[in-house]
Amino acid sequence: MEKAIAYEIDGRPCEGMLVCHDRLEKQRPCILLQCDWKGVCPETIAQARQIAGDKYLVFMADMWGAGFGAQPKTFEGLMKVSRARRADYPFTIADRKS
Repeated sequence: MEKAIAYEIDGRPCEGMLVCHDRLEKQRPCILLQCDWKGVCPETIAQARQIAGDKYLVFMADMWGAGFGAQPKTFEGLMKVSRARRADYPFTIADRKS
């Protein structure tokens, strides 16, 4: 099972993904998976599915923004987005207690 989870971080729309076995019948430990620079895309969802197996839930956090994983990407484009995110250090380390 894969379920998109929409949320916001300081007004930025994000969309993570919850991945688990289709026949999950009881509570399981959850693993937080931070996607690489490709975001929540078919490749990273397949990795999460493999990690989850039938023993875990995997939540794939989205730090790139809703819809980013589905966009076509080039190496240069990935570098640009990655550098911009790393340059936004205050956003990255902000304390967001809720």
